[in-house]
Amino acid sequence: MAKVIIVGNGVIVGKGKLIDSYDTVIRINHLDKPYKVKNRGKKIDIWALIGSKKNVPSTRKKFPSIKEVWAFSGPHKNQDIIWMRNVRTWLGVEPTTGMFTIMMALKRFKKIDIIGFDFFTKRKIHYWDDDTPTYLAIRGHEPLKERKIIKGWEQDKIVRFI
Repeated sequence: MAKVIIVGNGVIVGKGKLIDSYDTVIRINHLDKPYKVKNRGKKIDIWALIGSKKNVPSTRKKFPSIKEVWAFSGPHKNQDIIWMRNVRTWLGVEPTTGMFTIMMALKRFKKIDIIGFDFFTKRKIHYWDDDTPTYLAIRGHEPLKERKIIKGWEQDKIVRFI
Protein backbone atom coordinates (compact mmCIF):
# COMPACT_ATOMS: atom_id res chain seq x y z
CA MET A 1 0.00 0.00 0.00
CA ALA A 2 1.33 3.44 -0.93
CA LYS A 3 2.37 5.73 1.91
CA VAL A 4 0.52 9.06 1.71
CA ILE A 5 1.14 12.21 3.76
CA ILE A 6 -0.67 15.54 3.84
CA VAL A 7 1.54 18.45 4.84
CA GLY A 8 -0.45 21.12 6.66
CA ASN A 9 0.59 24.74 7.07
CA GLY A 10 1.44 24.60 10.77
CA VAL A 11 4.99 24.74 12.07
CA ILE A 12 7.07 21.61 11.34
CA VAL A 13 10.67 21.18 12.52
CA GLY A 14 13.21 18.74 11.09
CA LYS A 15 10.84 16.41 9.21
CA GLY A 16 11.85 17.15 5.60
CA LYS A 17 13.52 13.79 4.89
CA LEU A 18 10.62 11.91 6.45
CA ILE A 19 8.06 13.83 4.38
CA ASP A 20 10.01 13.31 1.16
CA SER A 21 10.21 9.54 1.84
CA TYR A 22 6.45 9.12 1.25
CA ASP A 23 5.12 7.74 -2.03
CA THR A 24 2.57 10.56 -2.29
CA VAL A 25 2.99 14.00 -0.73
CA ILE A 26 -0.02 16.33 -0.68
CA ARG A 27 0.53 20.02 0.11
CA ILE A 28 -2.06 22.67 0.84
CA ASN A 29 -2.51 26.18 -0.59
CA HIS A 30 0.49 28.54 -0.40
CA LEU A 31 3.34 26.81 -2.21
CA ASP A 32 5.10 30.12 -2.77
CA LYS A 33 5.90 30.74 0.90
CA PRO A 34 9.58 30.28 1.78
CA TYR A 35 10.57 27.44 4.08
CA LYS A 36 13.54 25.30 5.01
CA VAL A 37 13.57 22.00 3.12
CA LYS A 38 15.05 20.27 6.19
CA ASN A 39 11.83 21.10 8.06
CA ARG A 40 9.12 20.57 5.43
CA GLY A 41 10.74 18.60 2.59
CA LYS A 42 10.43 19.52 -1.06
CA LYS A 43 8.44 16.73 -2.68
CA ILE A 44 4.94 17.52 -3.94
CA ASP A 45 2.69 15.20 -5.89
CA ILE A 46 -0.73 16.72 -5.23
CA TRP A 47 -1.50 20.37 -4.57
CA ALA A 48 -4.79 21.10 -2.80
CA LEU A 49 -6.16 24.62 -2.77
CA ILE A 50 -9.27 26.67 -2.23
CA GLY A 51 -9.65 29.60 -4.54
CA SER A 52 -9.12 30.55 -8.11
CA LYS A 53 -7.37 28.17 -10.47
CA LYS A 54 -5.85 31.08 -12.41
CA ASN A 55 -2.40 30.62 -10.81
CA VAL A 56 -2.30 26.87 -11.36
CA PRO A 57 -0.36 26.96 -14.68
CA SER A 58 2.38 29.25 -13.35
CA THR A 59 2.63 27.30 -10.08
CA ARG A 60 2.95 24.02 -11.98
CA LYS A 61 5.87 25.54 -13.92
CA LYS A 62 7.61 26.40 -10.62
CA PHE A 63 6.83 22.96 -9.18
CA PRO A 64 7.00 20.50 -12.11
CA SER A 65 6.63 17.47 -9.83
CA ILE A 66 2.94 18.31 -9.24
CA LYS A 67 0.96 15.46 -10.79
CA GLU A 68 -2.52 16.58 -9.70
CA VAL A 69 -4.29 19.69 -8.48
CA TRP A 70 -7.30 19.48 -6.18
CA ALA A 71 -9.07 22.85 -6.38
CA PHE A 72 -12.06 23.21 -4.08
CA SER A 73 -13.76 26.00 -5.99
CA GLY A 74 -14.65 26.87 -9.52
CA PRO A 75 -16.08 24.37 -11.97
CA HIS A 76 -16.63 20.88 -10.58
CA LYS A 77 -18.35 17.74 -11.59
CA ASN A 78 -21.88 17.51 -10.15
CA GLN A 79 -20.81 14.77 -7.73
CA ASP A 80 -18.06 17.03 -6.31
CA ILE A 81 -20.49 19.89 -5.73
CA ILE A 82 -22.89 17.57 -3.93
CA TRP A 83 -20.04 16.13 -1.85
CA MET A 84 -18.74 19.61 -0.88
CA ARG A 85 -22.25 20.75 0.13
CA ASN A 86 -22.62 17.62 2.25
CA VAL A 87 -19.32 18.35 4.02
CA ARG A 88 -20.47 21.89 4.83
CA THR A 89 -23.82 20.63 6.10
CA TRP A 90 -22.16 17.90 8.16
CA LEU A 91 -19.73 20.29 9.87
CA GLY A 92 -22.22 23.15 10.13
CA VAL A 93 -19.58 25.61 8.85
CA GLU A 94 -17.12 26.02 6.00
CA PRO A 95 -14.36 23.40 6.40
CA THR A 96 -10.75 24.52 6.34
CA THR A 97 -8.71 23.65 3.26
CA GLY A 98 -6.93 21.10 5.44
CA MET A 99 -10.18 19.34 6.32
CA PHE A 100 -11.34 19.32 2.70
CA THR A 101 -7.96 17.88 1.71
CA ILE A 102 -8.04 15.15 4.35
CA MET A 103 -11.56 14.16 3.35
CA MET A 104 -10.69 14.15 -0.35
CA ALA A 105 -7.63 11.99 0.38
CA LEU A 106 -9.74 9.53 2.39
CA LYS A 107 -12.03 9.14 -0.62
CA ARG A 108 -8.99 8.03 -2.61
CA PHE A 109 -6.53 6.38 -0.20
CA LYS A 110 -7.18 3.77 2.50
CA LYS A 111 -4.85 5.38 5.05
CA ILE A 112 -3.10 8.72 5.32
CA ASP A 113 -0.61 10.40 7.59
CA ILE A 114 -0.85 14.09 8.41
CA ILE A 115 1.73 16.56 9.68
CA GLY A 116 1.63 20.30 10.33
CA PHE A 117 -1.96 20.35 11.58
CA ASP A 118 -2.36 22.20 14.89
CA PHE A 119 -5.97 23.33 14.36
CA PHE A 120 -5.15 26.99 15.00
CA THR A 121 -4.27 26.33 18.65
CA LYS A 122 -0.84 27.96 18.35
CA ARG A 123 -0.12 31.67 18.23
CA LYS A 124 1.69 31.20 14.91
CA ILE A 125 -0.98 29.49 12.82
CA HIS A 126 0.95 29.25 9.53
CA TYR A 127 4.65 28.48 9.39
CA TRP A 128 5.29 31.72 7.47
CA ASP A 129 3.29 34.03 9.77
CA ASP A 130 4.98 36.36 12.17
CA ASP A 131 1.89 36.70 14.31
CA THR A 132 -1.58 36.30 12.78
CA PRO A 133 -4.42 36.84 15.23
CA THR A 134 -6.13 33.47 15.60
CA TYR A 135 -9.62 34.97 15.30
CA LEU A 136 -8.82 36.01 11.71
CA ALA A 137 -7.79 32.48 10.79
CA ILE A 138 -10.75 30.67 12.32
CA ARG A 139 -13.46 33.05 11.20
CA GLY A 140 -16.05 30.84 9.54
CA HIS A 141 -14.33 27.59 10.58
CA GLU A 142 -14.57 25.18 13.53
CA PRO A 143 -11.01 23.84 13.86
CA LEU A 144 -11.59 22.16 17.23
CA LYS A 145 -14.60 20.32 15.82
CA GLU A 146 -12.43 19.27 12.87
CA ARG A 147 -9.73 18.02 15.26
CA LYS A 148 -12.30 15.92 17.14
CA ILE A 149 -13.50 14.33 13.89
CA ILE A 150 -9.94 13.63 12.73
CA LYS A 151 -9.04 12.16 16.13
CA GLY A 152 -11.94 9.74 15.60
CA TRP A 153 -10.44 8.74 12.26
CA GLU A 154 -7.14 8.26 14.05
CA GLN A 155 -8.85 5.80 16.42
CA ASP A 156 -10.27 4.04 13.35
CA LYS A 157 -6.66 3.80 12.08
CA ILE A 158 -7.32 5.57 8.78
CA VAL A 159 -5.52 8.79 9.76
CA ARG A 160 -2.27 9.02 11.69
CA PHE A 161 -0.77 12.19 13.15
CA ILE A 162 3.00 12.49 12.65
